[in-house]
Amino acid sequence: PFAALSRAGQLAVALAHGPPKGAVLVQNPPSIPTLVVARAVSWLWDGAALVVDWHNFGYTIMKTTGAPRPAIVVARWYERALGRAADAHLCVTEA
Repeated sequence: PFAALSRAGQLAVALAHGPPKGAVLVQNPPSIPTLVVARAVSWLWDGAALVVDWHNFGYTIMKTTGAPRPAIVVARWYERALGRAADAHLCVTEA
């Protein structure tokens, strides 16, 4: 929890510096805390678009690492809710 909060703060500061942007592009995973911070910062920039580049779902990776089931359930909910809050999406279906 502390590491995620620390990363969230660092990311928010990094994104908030400089002039407003037209879009915030984030790669997923990692989604925690990236998606919520990017969504908040994009709203602060007078409606900058949030674009998510989906490489994978973080919760599916958590399943392969033996993460506790409650953490996986929360991560899945988090990605679904914040994924829907994005303005655009990128996804490669064939490499």
